[in-house]
Amino acid sequence: MLLQALQEEADPAWQEAQQGELLYEQARCALQLYRFREAIEAYEHCLQLAQRRGDEEQARRLQGQLGYLSRRLGQWEEALHYSSASLAYHQQRGSLAWYANLLKNIGHVYRLQGRVEEALRLCLLGLRVREELWKQGQLDERAVGLSQSTLALMYLEHEELVQAEQPFRRAFECYAHVGYRSGLAATSNRLGQVALLKGQFEEADTLLRQAEALVTGFDEEVFITSQY
Repeated sequence: MLLQALQEEADPAWQEAQQGELLYEQARCALQLYRFREAIEAYEHCLQLAQRRGDEEQARRLQGQLGYLSRRLGQWEEALHYSSASLAYHQQRGSLAWYANLLKNIGHVYRLQGRVEEALRLCLLGLRVREELWKQGQLDERAVGLSQSTLALMYLEHEELVQAEQPFRRAFECYAHVGYRSGLAATSNRLGQVALLKGQFEEADTLLRQAEALVTGFDEEVFITSQY
């Protein structure tokens, strides 16, 4: 890998000066490869550097990343610790897009902990923030779809089928507008599940076939049953 070669061959003085940037790229590469523990270790080093330099904005962004990764590893307390610290900053003077991301992440943790009402409240708030940013042209519609999908999943898990179907359909529309194919496939699959639970077997068959068609020939890994 280019990054590894750079770390091995670069001048030590240059490496020390660029340590934060190199660690950040290392974390980003690990995240793309789903090597979450490796990414956490690199982000933690980045966070320490940002804190020593007094770069609060970068430190809060890194805490947000660590909160997301901790959730993916099932480390709920760490996820809430990092995400809550980042949320407080972005709510007051940071990025509203990051604020919405953090609301969604904390909502996911609450959902997994069984704190359903709190999870719904945060996800609805995050959805409203993302919709407003999208209307202002500051956010891609894919982000709105992701919030709709998260909300729908919470309803589906509690078999509230009518409440689940509407946000799933809205998510599908958002993904269609931006050509987010893996999102379309996952949402078609979820809508197929809803139809099955409602006893609408022909509709379910159509939706599940649609999901399969969207995946066929797609060269990016698609997690059809993904909750993320």
